[in-house]
Amino acid sequence: MKFKVFSIAIVFLLAFGVLMMQTAPVAAQSSGPEGGVRDKINQMREGVLERTYQRELNWLAAQEDHLNNARTFASKGRELMEKARQKGLDVSALEQAFNTFDSAITAAQGHHDRAAAVLNTHAGFDNNGKATDPQAAKQTVEQAYRALSDAHLTLQKGVIEMRQALRAWRDAHRPQTQP
Repeated sequence: MKFKVFSIAIVFLLAFGVLMMQTAPVAAQSSGPEGGVRDKINQMREGVLERTYQRELNWLAAQEDHLNNARTFASKGRELMEKARQKGLDVSALEQAFNTFDSAITAAQGHHDRAAAVLNTHAGFDNNGKATDPQAAKQTVEQAYRALSDAHLTLQKGVIEMRQALRAWRDAHRPQTQP
């Protein structure tokens, strides 16, 4: 999982590195049928932008699944917490952990919705995902990346804290075996 996140981050950093490169003026550009060097560089940038845009759309869809799974987990976890409460166990720590987890899900959903809004307006891209305005397209993918990353990190932090709280509660309420 960490390798996948790291790989995605590296790909985005490389993509943005290519986008950020400044082209130096060329004294003698070829006027051949294929166009000049600057045209080829612009075509490469547009290709990077288009692939990045598509990757972020895929990330958005996957993130929606992760958010739904987190909501399902929280719902089922609360049901199990109620069963533990009915058995007379102290679930106040779990209740606080689930409230914190719900807040993390809500915050992550806000970031996710911001990314969805940016990607749905697709400024700089046509309806088929082709870059039409490179500057606007660059801003679109950068804004969407920031929002998707914020959502990912917020949800990930909430999941880690929830796991720690569950582990601590389980350890505290584990049946004691007598020798």
